[in-house]
Amino acid sequence: MILNGKVYVIPEITFGTIIDLEELGFSITDFQKRPLSGIRAFVALAMKGNVEQANKEIQEHIVNGGGFEEISEEIRKAIEESDFFRNLQKNKKQEITENTTQEAT
Repeated sequence: MILNGKVYVIPEITFGTIIDLEELGFSITDFQKRPLSGIRAFVALAMKGNVEQANKEIQEHIVNGGGFEEISEEIRKAIEESDFFRNLQKNKKQEITENTTQEAT
């Protein structure tokens, strides 16, 4: 992702990354309720956990005419490309299917 002319890379989403996000004060399951906190956490993650730097870069990005859409798109891609997250979602869907099947019998 490019913020203020600087390139930042969101690391691969792994179990450890999810924990790192939680240590930054954000749970990935809260993205719908707290999107700005999620954006800041992911940007901070790309900046090796530096929340203050993330705040400054996001502030400058918005003030200079940037938007949250570009950042959100990068986060969405990182989540979609994550083997960990894909398998987590697949397991959750399988669990729901199994529970529904058991309830029907």
